[in-house]
Amino acid sequence: MKPELTLNLFPNPAGNQLNVWIKGVEKKTVIKVYDLMGQIVVRQGSNTTLTQLNISKLPAGFYLVNVNNGKENRSATFVKN
Repeated sequence: MKPELTLNLFPNPAGNQLNVWIKGVEKKTVIKVYDLMGQIVVRQGSNTTLTQLNISKLPAGFYLVNVNNGKENRSATFVKN
């Protein structure tokens, strides 16, 4: 039985770094961060359960994180201080 993809973001609100915890990560897992205009502002591959994203250059606001492991998609939002 394959693990279901689960996504947790912390801390939220975030400062300069966002931790992305993924259960069900695969070798081809891609993390994308979108701004409110729908533009990709961060894109990073991951093959570990916990990935740290440097978001220090992003302006304060609301963002959407999308995780795709090649089989499933999960999304969550966070606030950047």
